[in-house]
Formats: sequence, C-alpha cells, structure tokens
Amino acid sequence: MTEVALMNTALPDKISSVSVEDMMKLTGQASDMPTTSKGLARLSINHSAEDDEGTSLPRGWFSLFSDEGITYGEKADFRPFMRTYSYSLWNNEEGVFSSQTVQAPSFNSEFYDTEGGIKCGRLEPSQLEGLPKDSPEWVLQKSVRCSQNLYGTVSFTNAKTKDGKKAEVKDVPCVWYAKGANFVPVGDCLKSLHKQKQPMWLTVVGLSSVRKKKGGNTYFHAELTPRGQVDWSEADDALMHQFMETVKGYNENIMKKHNEAQSEKVEFNTVVNE
Repeated sequence: MTEVALMNTALPDKISSVSVEDMMKLTGQASDMPTTSKGLARLSINHSAEDDEGTSLPRGWFSLFSDEGITYGEKADFRPFMRTYSYSLWNNEEGVFSSQTVQAPSFNSEFYDTEGGIKCGRLEPSQLEGLPKDSPEWVLQKSVRCSQNLYGTVSFTNAKTKDGKKAEVKDVPCVWYAKGANFVPVGDCLKSLHKQKQPMWLTVVGLSSVRKKKGGNTYFHAELTPRGQVDWSEADDALMHQFMETVKGYNENIMKKHNEAQSEKVEFNTVVNE
C-alpha cells in the first residue's frame, strides 16, 4: 500500500505559540511557485449570464455556494488561512473529474491521484516541451489543471441572492479553488506577503474582478489587494483546525481511491502475465 504524508494537523492549543515562519510553511504560504468538502462554502467568480432556469445572473461578480444556496457579491474581502495545491482532470462529456490528486502545501510533494498514478498523468515542463502541439497527448496534458486551494473567510460587498434580494455575507468560512486565470494573481499576492513577512492568516485581502477578452471569449479573473492586518482570536484557532481537518479528510479519501486503483492494476497485471 502506498504511504503518503498527509497534512500535519497536530497543532498546539494556541496557534499564537507557533512561529510565523513555521506557520507560513504549514499553511502553504511559503511554498515556491513553479471538490469542495461537504458543509464548506465555495468561493468563485461567476462567468454565467443566466442559470438553467433563465434567471439573469451578475456576471463577473463573486459567488458563494453553500448549503443555503448561492449568494453574489460585487466585491469581496478574503482572509486566507491556508493554501494547498492539487491537480485535476475534468471530463467534459460526463461532467465529472476523471482524476484528482491529494492536496499539499508545497510543490515538493507526491501528488497521488485517484487513478493510482501521480499528478493525473501531468508531465514535467521539460517532458511537455517534447510533445507535438497537435498531438492528443499534448491536448490531454493541457487539460490537467493545477489549482491553489485557499481556505479562509469571505465577506461580500453589495451581497444579493440570484433573485436580486439583499443578503449578508460576513466572515463565512469557505474554500476558493484558484486556477486558470486566477492562478498567477493569487500566487503573486501571497508571494508578496511572504516577502514582507506578513502572515496571510492575519491579512484581509480585497478582491475585485477584472474583465478580459481573448478572441471571442470574455472571462474574468480576480485582482487581489491587501487591505490590512487583523488580530488572531481563539475562534481562529478552531477555524484553522477545521480547515486542516477538512484537507486531511479529503486526502484520506483520495488515498483510498489511489490504493484501490493500485490494487486493481496489480491484479490485472498478474492475470495478464499468468
């Protein structure tokens, strides 16, 4: 059975007793740059002009998916507690992930995936360069996406429901899967905070969306602006533990599927070679 070092959740009772540098490593802020858990809201940018029922939606606004429904905000304040990385491969035909990896706070990790492999089959940049740009292998490689998974709290400015009713979103625990056009802005912001030795978990970051157009496609990405520092509270201790336990549970589920896939491969090879 493959063994993998999952995220360490053995924190002291008081987060304040941990050094800033150690917390930066533990939460993924210090890492170099190269499916939402049940009950945890998911933050994203809304790209849709309307929903399946034809209701008009505020395109380019931030959206928060929770057990209570969907809420939209023109702008947001996000406080990142921790960051992990992961890889995934989306199946457009079936509308599901073909493969997903464990989450880790550093790229110097083994990203075991649900198919019994590593990184959903993603090659290293040097290997990728050797593939013909028109080959099926190249298309598959470009379909494997790397995501920065930010766990934190979010507050919305001018929040409303999809029906246009006024709503309130204040310090809601959530996860934001920052990939695609959001990958670099998020990485640059956290890298800047790290250089300034500012712990991200004590920083409120303002979020606004920027409209871009490439060919006939219009898309949005987040612009991140640090807005100020906050103090750590006892409630934050519990929330940090909650986020780490969420990642730990997610990784255990991924590793269960990884080991099952590995066992199936061994059984198949045994039958073929008999």
